[in-house]
Amino acid sequence: MQEYNEIIYDHSRKRIQVVTLEGLSGMGKSTQAYQLDKMIENSSKSAIKYNRERLPDMTAESMALMIKHYFKKLELEIKKDDQKIVLCEGGFSSIIVTCLARQKHSIKTLERIFLDAKNTVDDFHNKFGYLELILIPEHINIVKERFKGKVITSEELIKQQELIQGFQLFKNTKWGNGFDSEVLEIKKDETILDINKRIKEALNKYNLALD
Repeated sequence: MQEYNEIIYDHSRKRIQVVTLEGLSGMGKSTQAYQLDKMIENSSKSAIKYNRERLPDMTAESMALMIKHYFKKLELEIKKDDQKIVLCEGGFSSIIVTCLARQKHSIKTLERIFLDAKNTVDDFHNKFGYLELILIPEHINIVKERFKGKVITSEELIKQQELIQGFQLFKNTKWGNGFDSEVLEIKKDETILDINKRIKEALNKYNLALD
């Protein structure tokens, strides 16, 4: 994993209208999105779901263009009903972390490629409030546990470790600075309810109580 250029993380508190679940495969993002949707339904608020495209073998340039279009679509969705919370699976952090893990570009090249996309995300956050909840395993062995029965090569485990490291560092990078993000490290024995409780605590921290 290439080094990240760290900067001071300093975000002002604001109303959050978009919550995105990010992180590694197998960490329960879809399950938690379902649980979060139910929590929102049971509160005084309402939600709409909006998922970003998957990342098969896109080039960095294609990803940058996709993320710009994605956040423009989110903006149109919010303007239809600005009282609703938009709940997403897949946002900005996984795109940057994936690009860095692939190591096909230098950091400076990625800064150039994603400059407009990052400005779009920052502008979106300033208008509406954007929070990424990033679910990653506390240890690489949890990845092995989650994928029991499947053959995982040593190369794939190295890649997963790089992605974990990238998500851990993302919040304090020049890409992560500009909107709110919270990394939740999933422990081996944590249940769906345990993780759900931690998500609620994170939402409370960002002034989005769902009680």
